[in-house]
Amino acid sequence: MADDGPLRAGSRLDADQGLLSHQNEAGLCVAWAAFWLVCHFACSLLPSPSPSAGASSSEEHDAKRLRSGIPQQRGAYLRRIYRSQIYCFLAVAGALRLLTRCRRLPEDLLEDFGFEHQVFFSMAVGHWAVSLWEDSQSWTFLSSGLDGKALRGVRDPAQLLLQAYAIHHIVACSGYTALLRIRRVAGIGTMGLLFELPVIFLNRRELALLGATASRWLNDRAGVQQHWHFTYLFFFLARGGPTVLYVYSVICWSQQLEQLRLVDKFVYHGMVIFFSVLNYSFMTVLEAWARRDAQAVQRCAVDEDDEDEEAVDSGSGADSERFVDPEAAPLREVDQEVFASKAGESGDEVWIAIEGFVYDVARFLQDHPGGADVLRSWAGRDATEAFVKVCNSPAAQASMTRYMVGPLRCPPSEYRIFEHVGEEQEVKRLVAALVFGFGLQALALRALSGSTSVALASSSPPVVSALLSCAAVGLLAMVLPLSRRVGGPSAAAAKGGGGWRSHAVALAFLWCQVGLFAAVLSPGSGWAPVLGPAAPGGLELTAAALLATEALLSPARAGQSALGCGALLAASWFFRGLGPSSLTMPGVSGPGLRAAASALGPVLLARAAADGSAARGGLCLASVYGGLGVVAVTAASPSAALELKQLLADPWSLVGLLLVSATSLVASCAFLDTALKCSSSFAARGWGFLLALLSFVCCGLGSCGWLAALGFLCHLQGLASQNRQRLSEDKCANSPGIDIAFSYP
Repeated sequence: MADDGPLRAGSRLDADQGLLSHQNEAGLCVAWAAFWLVCHFACSLLPSPSPSAGASSSEEHDAKRLRSGIPQQRGAYLRRIYRSQIYCFLAVAGALRLLTRCRRLPEDLLEDFGFEHQVFFSMAVGHWAVSLWEDSQSWTFLSSGLDGKALRGVRDPAQLLLQAYAIHHIVACSGYTALLRIRRVAGIGTMGLLFELPVIFLNRRELALLGATASRWLNDRAGVQQHWHFTYLFFFLARGGPTVLYVYSVICWSQQLEQLRLVDKFVYHGMVIFFSVLNYSFMTVLEAWARRDAQAVQRCAVDEDDEDEEAVDSGSGADSERFVDPEAAPLREVDQEVFASKAGESGDEVWIAIEGFVYDVARFLQDHPGGADVLRSWAGRDATEAFVKVCNSPAAQASMTRYMVGPLRCPPSEYRIFEHVGEEQEVKRLVAALVFGFGLQALALRALSGSTSVALASSSPPVVSALLSCAAVGLLAMVLPLSRRVGGPSAAAAKGGGGWRSHAVALAFLWCQVGLFAAVLSPGSGWAPVLGPAAPGGLELTAAALLATEALLSPARAGQSALGCGALLAASWFFRGLGPSSLTMPGVSGPGLRAAASALGPVLLARAAADGSAARGGLCLASVYGGLGVVAVTAASPSAALELKQLLADPWSLVGLLLVSATSLVASCAFLDTALKCSSSFAARGWGFLLALLSFVCCGLGSCGWLAALGFLCHLQGLASQNRQRLSEDKCANSPGIDIAFSYP
């Protein structure tokens, strides 16, 4: 057997286990690839699908569209779906079998590797290699019903998905090959097999669109909703669960991860980060597919209603046209420059503005009681004051609608963040609520840190306390009316639970809570245990990572202030013990990775809350995910079970945890409300600056800590200066159409 490198104590990988050599592994991969090719061509023996006799107009439309391509490509695509369905069932079964081997965490996930891993991982290598060839043979059908308007900025969804699938297949094939080579961190491959669980439902939809299976549920609103409900549910469980487990491992298994070899770390972190980002991006495609199915059902219902009412409306068509004004035109928003150009000089169009709306009164010139010259004198100007003085007739005001062009978009009338004073006051209220809620949460966490039942956090992050707090926040969100105000009254009146975004908000909220608890309650969350008491703590590292993430996501808005902040932080950390030689010391990379993982929580939470219903639904779902997380963590970790017992045995700790949960609800509502009414970057950066402020309040500014504080302050001032500059440019250019991203004044 080839040399596989040093083996660790406690691993099941030994010479007596009967593992295949690397040459035999390569042969097994080739055998699996041949098997999948045989399955692909064997699927052609299945009966060819044909549209059912009772197919609806929407279903017939989809069938015509899918059959309009090259027949060979359609057949190849159908065989691809059949074969993929076989692989998905085998992959999920293999993942469940491999998970039953994991009895000691994290040792079995990181070190266990046996013959079963070789079989299932080589199966995955062969599958993804064949999938590359299958996609190239049937790429025109990859869009699955999406047109050029389904995805913003994408003209050809099929071409985009072909490129994305190719990158995914190459990375997946390379990743499983690397796992077979290094024979470590096999838990990554096991979770990758579990990823195929939601693909079973996506393949079911593809087969229904092709007419290969019963597709009546595609024309039923309840059937479509149920299908996508289960698709989103298993998507978040099978793909979001491993991501949450990875974050947990970075926070709680840092010592075990530090002992991995460099190649093991690269495969472990690289595969998880790549596929997590890819899954997050793929949710946009899922949402487009779900929206397409919902629109197809709606078209089907409209067609049925039109057929039912055709006999009734056939005799009254002439009467119904009496209620339609043939002179009315579709409304559009009018820019200030366009409005000023319609001063009546050409004689064709004479536009005036009344109470913020533009009217074309060229057809009314000869009928105006005061004469045409009166209207021409107000052309291209605001005539609200003159109109209010003269016209008081309701009939005259009602007749104005036929001449309406649309609302007038005016430039800012004065130097303000927002044009209206009420909006500026609203932003000030949001910032005050965010600061107040975060301050309450920080005080409650500091009070909880003094509890004897949380003493276990000194050796490991208090994950159980964070998950219990999430569950309590979800229950409080269901009972208290505070969460119902997130997004404003219009968002509260909207129907719907937010779809998959509610689950994304719930998981991101769990991520935030675990990271915040670890940074505040765990003394080992920073570099102080390794580099000395003057080294940066977990709060400072998380704040720096959060602002750096936002700077990478929007480099044009961050400007040079982010570089200056980074330079001052680097200088401060250098004088506080983080030199070039200390970067390779054991225990240095762990806190940095935990801070980076914790910083992703607020970033994802701010971007997942696309509307008020998703934000409120996510807070309520936190009770479910928090409870499931407590059960999973306590079952997998004895130290977590001990922490739970100590919490339940101490009434004062429970009271403190309830207080933390209530303050967390206040802070989360303020954070989500800020993200919805301002922007996601505004909310995330605000959270980062508040973390930095809390760090300096708790640890002080001594030992060159003031340099770090100066860096954060310069970044804040740089964002404000850039915002003022953009406002000035917009006002000078008199271009009200520019969308200015709000930042701190």
